[in-house]
Amino acid sequence: CYIRAEFHEPNDSFSREILIRPEMAFGTGHHETTYMMISMMNEVSFEGAKVLDYGCGTGILSIFAAQLGAQSVMGIDIEKPAVDNSLVHQEINSMGDHDMKFALGGLEVLVDVQYDLVLANINRGVLLNTKEELISFIKPSGKLFMSGILATDEGLILDSYQDSFDLIDKKEKGEWLCFLWQLKN
Repeated sequence: CYIRAEFHEPNDSFSREILIRPEMAFGTGHHETTYMMISMMNEVSFEGAKVLDYGCGTGILSIFAAQLGAQSVMGIDIEKPAVDNSLVHQEINSMGDHDMKFALGGLEVLVDVQYDLVLANINRGVLLNTKEELISFIKPSGKLFMSGILATDEGLILDSYQDSFDLIDKKEKGEWLCFLWQLKN
């Protein structure tokens, strides 16, 4: 997946492309955490899945999930510039025919729905503080992609999540970690 600003030249050596307009929201696609999330997403089938992008930032992961065949994508973020930027990216990437929505807020804005796949590229504090609530939005045997975790915080995350999830995969890039979990039945 090639992520580029509109003023950069396309690169035909990639099978997918995401256009961005760098603004105030976090997520240009070049940070280690986003790189690992996209890499891990490439290894899992998104075909027909309901996807939650928890802390959507600029919407890059939401758009990529749709490109990978997700049936629907819901992106949420507590920062208004992030939601606004995600909507812009949805438009400039011609995602209008996909079932993709973005909302301002945290997990409290979600209605009674469960997701097959959850993307969470946010900080450890949010992941630790919202774990139980987050679990309620994941289907049985659903998967959680998690990044934004410093390698020094690995033990905290493992201690918190291993009772409810099986660790399927882990990636490391620089000082950052990315996990793929599956909810235990």
